[in-house]
Amino acid sequence: MPKKILIIKHGALGDFVLSLGTMRQLADLHKDDDIYCLTMSPFVDLARQTGLFKDVLVDNRPNYQIKEWYHVLKKVLMDGQWDIIYDLQQSRRTRQKYLPFLRLVSRKDFCWVFPYKNCQIDVHKTRAFSWGKATETPWTRVEYIFPDLSFCQGNPEVLAQLPARFILMVPGCSAGHPYKRWPEKYFVEIAKKAGTLGVESVVLGTKAETEIVNAICQGTPFAKSFLGKTKLADIPAVARRALVVLGNDTGPQHMASFVQTPAVTLFCKRTEKSAIQHNNITNLIAQNIEDITPDTVWRVIEPILAKESHEA
Repeated sequence: MPKKILIIKHGALGDFVLSLGTMRQLADLHKDDDIYCLTMSPFVDLARQTGLFKDVLVDNRPNYQIKEWYHVLKKVLMDGQWDIIYDLQQSRRTRQKYLPFLRLVSRKDFCWVFPYKNCQIDVHKTRAFSWGKATETPWTRVEYIFPDLSFCQGNPEVLAQLPARFILMVPGCSAGHPYKRWPEKYFVEIAKKAGTLGVESVVLGTKAETEIVNAICQGTPFAKSFLGKTKLADIPAVARRALVVLGNDTGPQHMASFVQTPAVTLFCKRTEKSAIQHNNITNLIAQNIEDITPDTVWRVIEPILAKESHEA
């Protein structure tokens, strides 16, 4: 009889995508079992497209919404009756609320695993609404691997609108972290330089980033707005067709960096720990992000464009 496996991973976007490599390893470990994913609404479609899960469940991490909180605790955690829970989130919520709740209400033995901390807690139950006996043991079966986003094929209608040769720009970031945003005028300078080489710039953004995207596209005829045109699962497919990906320390930029296209990601000192190390990624870091000059970025990008032009 197959076991019921639950993988918990919420966000942010970059963290969720980065964990897909671990999820695939866990799916390989449980080929004959039923695997479910518990995540947030924005990532449901992406999780389903991986093909790893029997179903994707929603947890928007409610605090005071009693109905949603009840749904997660009762309908997902309690009624699920899981055999193994892989906690990839490892947050205070999962560690101090979800695990104790399951210890109390689960009607059978289960195992709670913290893969990134290399430990597991085996909970042995004699009946529901008892605390159960817990035993902590080492767990070392998963290592970090670069996520494979080949399953993201993208919307053909979106891909058909892409220029033949382009830089993909991701100039936005969370509104609460303006210190992570490279100035729009610098993106304009890069787009102008690339335009002289016959390379356009495609600028991604959500509705919340309308002002940023518009400022870049109005600053040069070489920049093309894709504002609101792409869903999360479209981003890797768009990035695969780009010559270079350029952007801030934000989820869509990291997602676009996972497809082997050369990527240039910009950081200030306070966020440099988010930098992902891989052979296709160049991380540029300065005390303040505006201290990274367009000339510095262009010195990285120009040889890539020149190489692509020569190969074309």
